Amino acid sequence: MIKSILLPVDGSAYTESVLRHGMELGRALGALLRVLTVVDVRTYEWVAAFGSDGFVPVMPSPSYREETERVLNEKADQTLERTRELIEKEGAGVRFSLEKVADSPVDAIMARENTVDMVIMGQRGEYARWESRLLGATVESVSRQLEKPLLVVHQHHRPLKSMLVAYDGSKASNRALQLAAELAVALNASLELLTVQRDKEWADRVLSEAIQYLEAYELKPGIRWATGDPEDAILSALEEGGFDVTVLGGHGHSRLREAILGSTTVHVMRRAPVPVCLVR
Repeated sequence: MIKSILLPVDGSAYTESVLRHGMELGRALGALLRVLTVVDVRTYEWVAAFGSDGFVPVMPSPSYREETERVLNEKADQTLERTRELIEKEGAGVRFSLEKVADSPVDAIMARENTVDMVIMGQRGEYARWESRLLGATVESVSRQLEKPLLVVHQHHRPLKSMLVAYDGSKASNRALQLAAELAVALNASLELLTVQRDKEWADRVLSEAIQYLEAYELKPGIRWATGDPEDAILSALEEGGFDVTVLGGHGHSRLREAILGSTTVHVMRRAPVPVCLVR
């Protein structure tokens, strides 16, 4: 049951999308939105990392830290004020709280994991315009550590009305199926199952298991079977269109392959044309 959602925001172009996805789920689930903005201490405490002990000592004037800290705090305050205005105007009574903290973004998010049921983050952050990465460093780091469901959203919000759920019978994919079912019911969304298996008989068995599970939710999912690499199959299905979000288990049955090549979920998060919900 999702009743508390963490929304880390940084004032970037992805902030509004994070908030709108949060409001959509907050309304549907009756969940409390915990909005967090982080004044990144690394920006003005870099002197501690270099100081007079570095290979090339760098000692900026004392006013540098004070001015940088002031600017970052001012931006964080403005971000929270605009957040308040948006939620109060368009949130239709959604419950929310606002918090500002001085910390590193990853540490701040992970420190609040035990107080929420889900985290929603933008695919990239405030330095996106200078990055060539398809996934921001903060969200990728959080995705590898977080045990709670993580929804990674794109820059523009669109209602979550159609879901693709990758299911392989593993424990993580079963937890993903459970969350997808709860969201589908709350959002009145359609749901389609995808399994990637070499053996058709085994694929039928896996899909039958998932369909049986969804009967309790009175959901009748679409089904599809594919072979080959899981990430290629998932991305191919998403690129065909018709889905607003995909829900994935954090680890499937092929743990050795993931350890060598990197998690399927991270590959999908980097390249998916729709938001990705990762469930451990």
